[in-house]
Amino acid sequence: MVDQIRSHGQFSIGVDFRPSSSFSSSSSPPPPPSPPSISSVNYNTYCQASTFSTVGHLLGSEIKTLLSTISSDSPTSSTFSCPLDESLIKCTICQFDNQFYSSSLPPYGNRSVLGQTETAHFELFWQSLSNSSGLSLNFEKLRGSNGHHIIEASFKAFSRGLRKLLDERRSEEPGHSQFNFLPSPLRTGQIDRSTNETSVKVSVVLDGGTDGSSAVSTGLATVDEVLLAIAESAEMSLKVSAVGDLWIDDHHTSEDVSIALGQCLNQAIGTKAGLNRMWSCTSGGVECVMDVSNRPFFCMDGILDEGLGQEQEQEMVGDLATEMVEHMFGSIVFNAGMSVHMVRTESESETKTNSDLVLDSAKAFGSCLKFCLAVDERRGGGTASSKGTLSV
Repeated sequence: MVDQIRSHGQFSIGVDFRPSSSFSSSSSPPPPPSPPSISSVNYNTYCQASTFSTVGHLLGSEIKTLLSTISSDSPTSSTFSCPLDESLIKCTICQFDNQFYSSSLPPYGNRSVLGQTETAHFELFWQSLSNSSGLSLNFEKLRGSNGHHIIEASFKAFSRGLRKLLDERRSEEPGHSQFNFLPSPLRTGQIDRSTNETSVKVSVVLDGGTDGSSAVSTGLATVDEVLLAIAESAEMSLKVSAVGDLWIDDHHTSEDVSIALGQCLNQAIGTKAGLNRMWSCTSGGVECVMDVSNRPFFCMDGILDEGLGQEQEQEMVGDLATEMVEHMFGSIVFNAGMSVHMVRTESESETKTNSDLVLDSAKAFGSCLKFCLAVDERRGGGTASSKGTLSV
């Protein structure tokens, strides 16, 4: 899992196990308790706990040294949410005088062990890292039931959050630029899709679409509005022309347009090499968390009040069936090869109508797309993955 910190935090990390006598007293952690002598099982638990605590302490000490070399004027906190299939983990990192660690990660699904590793020891790792780094850490499990996904997503969320904190501190330095939003050559895609139910043409230019050149015509005003909001927030140029069997209902047209758009995005994105890949954005009452991971997953549970209150108002969003909103976004996501979670921010959305929340979702989705598809020049064309590829 430390490899996730290397890949997603962009740090050079090596873990070298040596006899404790070879470490200097200034860098070594507090000595662990004496090992139990009851059984080999207990001794293995002791060894694992000692290793996790020691690695967390040493890594935290190096992070503290790194932070001390950067201006501490602002900011002093960072939050990053990471999706991994059904799991969604939020990590908040703060520099306070009174440092603390809190977590809602356990239980890790129904897993007490991952391979030979006892999952309880991950708490020791984070606690030790927090203590030695001087950072307050809070992990919040927003969604998730798979133990491996929860743990891996927590390491990714921490890594991205720490990198975000460092980048924001350096953002005012001369010549510092975090992302390239206008890579060359321009990334484009085009899809023509015809069936007995619909005829759809979609083209996209991912870069530099701030000139108002987008045009969408599907015969469904709500679909047009949603797609234009995505394009505007993503700062991409989008052209959509669709004719469908609207005399039956809105299903085929909204579905096929979304499928084509997802395929078009996937075509334009290409191998994903060099991309920032992962980001989260909030618009109004909705937070969108996106990972251009080639592992399709989508969830927007709890965003819309479908079926509640006055049925006629809840059944439709403009001229689009409420049930088709989730299907539209899901069709884009699955065909583009993304993992996307949408979460309702209650404090902002209590007085929102479904129409408001749909547009908030579109704007948050588009903003995420912009940052995920930005090129991080520091990666030198490499892929933001411990696997080394997102193409398979």
